[in-house]
Amino acid sequence: CVPVKLIRVGESTMSDLNESCRIALDSYISQARSMSIYGGEAGWSSKIWTSTTLRNPVSMVFCEWRSHGRYSPVWLKSPFMEFAKAYVRHQQTRREVGSIGDSMNALRALYVGLIKVHGTADILKVDGSVQEAARQQVAEWYVAGSHKPTKIGLRLMAIYDELRNKRIHPALPHWQSPWRQMVEKHLAMDEKSVAWRREKAPSDEKLAALLEAFERAESDKDQFWASAFVLLAFAPNRGGELVDLKTDSLIDEVFTDKYGREKRRVGVQWFSEKGFGPTVKWVPRLTVSNGD
Repeated sequence: CVPVKLIRVGESTMSDLNESCRIALDSYISQARSMSIYGGEAGWSSKIWTSTTLRNPVSMVFCEWRSHGRYSPVWLKSPFMEFAKAYVRHQQTRREVGSIGDSMNALRALYVGLIKVHGTADILKVDGSVQEAARQQVAEWYVAGSHKPTKIGLRLMAIYDELRNKRIHPALPHWQSPWRQMVEKHLAMDEKSVAWRREKAPSDEKLAALLEAFERAESDKDQFWASAFVLLAFAPNRGGELVDLKTDSLIDEVFTDKYGREKRRVGVQWFSEKGFGPTVKWVPRLTVSNGD
């Protein structure tokens, strides 16, 4: 009789755990449905959402992964669709970002993993086998050496953390992304990166000429273009933001630090293309500076 009793207790405990997870998931989805972002309750049924606060609108399409040139979407199936929408709403309500596309692809990889392993898209069935299947799917989608696997791997880890933290899947194995953060070409020291910098970056002579033009500029027109060239020398991918520079973009102010001391700081202000409004880049102090 004892073995039979132990089995029944175990079955009851497992049943209670499954029920608790299902309740947590239903609550998570219910909270997302009531959020005002992306149309609120009325907009929940839409399969395509568009960002609301970003300067450049971003679309969130709840479909399977599409290769380049494939325009006909295959929508995610329930019950995964409801979880995916809830996850996106929770994340974007905390902070709406344009990089949500990487999270969408992570959800798509997880969706494929569930279908391959369990034949159903139920988020409560995520386990180690599904995590491995999702990893394999990301590796198939993107070529080796691409930045995308690294980004999507981090998003997968964030999804798993959300499942654990919200008690939807408290016993989910901790998965570590196998893709390391790639070093940008402008920082890497391998031969290809060094050769790339030599080809793309201006020579010392050209930089010296640029600084001399900036120093000698007198007319408003010369000062504007010399300033624009200097800004682009520091951040060439910011060219699209220069059109939003104000006439008082240079900031030179006295502020009080956390120790109550008055200090001077200078910086440049512009409107970020990432949608975060006016951004100030402060000029860093030299280590040998006297504090001014």
